[in-house]
Amino acid sequence: ALGVALQRTNVLRDLALDARAGRVYAPREDLSACGVDPARLGAATAPPGARRLVLQLAARAREAFARAKSALPGDAGRALAPALGMAGAYEGVLARIEQDPGRVWRERVRAPLAERAARILAAALFSK
Repeated sequence: ALGVALQRTNVLRDLALDARAGRVYAPREDLSACGVDPARLGAATAPPGARRLVLQLAARAREAFARAKSALPGDAGRALAPALGMAGAYEGVLARIEQDPGRVWRERVRAPLAERAARILAAALFSK
């Protein structure tokens, strides 16, 4: 579930960049349901329907993060601290995309280094 959450976040983060390179990883059914023309994903600005598409894909990523967290064994936290730190960092990226879905057309969305480091450190220190 964590791998799925990370990959879904990657797809969102790189949606426009990948399209500009001729790659589209968003499901065709979602593109169609949101009225997004895959040929327009690589445009300089978000195409019509993009906000709906991004938020729909983000909701699936959130669900996968929730499934991953609920599947954690109670005694495996410390052993999984690196993965949990990565999850935290990616959740920071996902939160930024959810706040501004059009941002993926302007830049490669990242959480600031200090935030990523804090999330990773918190996972390492506070995992049981």
